[in-house]
Amino acid sequence: MEVVKGVLERIVYENEENGYVIARFMAREYGPDVITVTGNLMSASPGENMLLKGEWVNHPRYGRQFRIAEYRTVMPATVAGIKKYLGSEKASVL
Repeated sequence: MEVVKGVLERIVYENEENGYVIARFMAREYGPDVITVTGNLMSASPGENMLLKGEWVNHPRYGRQFRIAEYRTVMPATVAGIKKYLGSEKASVL
């Protein structure tokens, strides 16, 4: 299993019944481009720092994607990350 660290940029699709999402993720080790991640991310919000474990797959229509097997949220360590987190829905329910 591979590990990818970064920030959840935006959710493209979300199934609220089972938590399945297709999302754009900014992973530091892959440079300035966002990557597509798929899998179950229950109640995840854009701006969250996350550590994802999973594998790279090649979707026949949409190309290279990271399929999430497990994840955990990591508290932001930068001022920009903290601001983004505090502006998210998740922080508003605290």
